[in-house]
Amino acid sequence: MFYKQYMDILKKKHFRIICSKSYGLELLLLLIQSTIDDDDFGIQETYDLVKYNKPRKQAFIKFINNLEGRGYIYRQQSKSKKSRIVLRLEEDYVEELIRILDLNTIDYLQELIKTTK
Repeated sequence: MFYKQYMDILKKKHFRIICSKSYGLELLLLLIQSTIDDDDFGIQETYDLVKYNKPRKQAFIKFINNLEGRGYIYRQQSKSKKSRIVLRLEEDYVEELIRILDLNTIDYLQELIKTTK
């Protein structure tokens, strides 16, 4: 079931670019979760949460800058700590992923993310 949905995700250029890295799907799931849950994970915490095929930090930052430059993600000041910058997936992409993955509840998304850890 997830294979078909993953193929539907990859049909979209913006998701295909995110998933082009070996850790891309995991990063995409982390971004959608942190955006929906309004988590306060900074860039360092997001990097630390990537468990599989983890790149070097400098390569990760470069990829994040690339995604930001393309308008797929944006940086936002943390609500709890002014010096922390959090990453967010653009809202249109969140809605599109929810539709593609047929996410009826946040619980389903959380279970999906747990399986990648």
